[in-house]
Amino acid sequence: MYQDYFWFLEYGFDWRAGIYTGPYPLPALGFFTALSFIPWEVGYLGLATLGLFCIVIRLKRAAPGWSAYLPVLQVMLIGNLDLVWWGLWQTRLPIAYALMTLKPQLLPFALPEIVRWTRREKLSWLGWTAALWLPCWIVRPGWFGEWMRKLTQFDRITEHWASNLWNAPAWILIGGLIAIPLVWWITKRRPSFRPLMLFLNPGINSYDYSLLAGNAHWIIIPASWLAQIAERYQSAHWAWGLVGLLATLTTLAPRDSSDPWDIRFRSMGERFFRKVMQPRIAPGSASPESPSSAS
Repeated sequence: MYQDYFWFLEYGFDWRAGIYTGPYPLPALGFFTALSFIPWEVGYLGLATLGLFCIVIRLKRAAPGWSAYLPVLQVMLIGNLDLVWWGLWQTRLPIAYALMTLKPQLLPFALPEIVRWTRREKLSWLGWTAALWLPCWIVRPGWFGEWMRKLTQFDRITEHWASNLWNAPAWILIGGLIAIPLVWWITKRRPSFRPLMLFLNPGINSYDYSLLAGNAHWIIIPASWLAQIAERYQSAHWAWGLVGLLATLTTLAPRDSSDPWDIRFRSMGERFFRKVMQPRIAPGSASPESPSSAS
């Protein structure tokens, strides 16, 4: 408990002394330095409350259920930033996505939205990102090389605690990757590629699967507790990769979808609860169930 938040404080205190530590890019140290000026209890509770606020505001009636999703609980208990990152991602705003680059290993998760943006939105995002990152070369010209050297110390592919599918036994990895096109062929509906950005991403940890909250079938909630049991008692950290794989196989695109970056996904449960589980519709997209306009 609290361990990630205390790491953030240590990075902030070190930066105040002119020392660059930690695996985060230099722009993120501004936030950690600000945290180091306030009592840790206030900062920790504030960060946890902000994450919970994001969950409640965005998921509404589904928030209590997803609050039982173990990665969400982990983020709030250890004082991590993932739920704030998740809240920024939900806004779909270029300035928010610029702030998301402070945890760049998660940025592939937001790729579908970035690809679908207009040219103006993409340029706005690049502008805000440049404003956030470029001044760091003035403050500390060699910081990027320092950051790269720090990242080599964090091996989440081959270490036993890696929380991605690359660390799983070969037969599980191969079987999982084969299952994705198989489900596509059987259901005639494309599985969600978004969880792929997590369980095949070597830079994530178990709590990073909190990004799937509200964006996958509810079955991953009990699955997350099974993954925790496997990690705790069998040291099978790769079991978290199966949570991401399960999210991929049970969250499908609409049948009429031809857009490879379509973000309108419904879980397999919609075939049983069609009136309750409405599709997520991207801004500016027509409902797949609405009649097409006359030409």
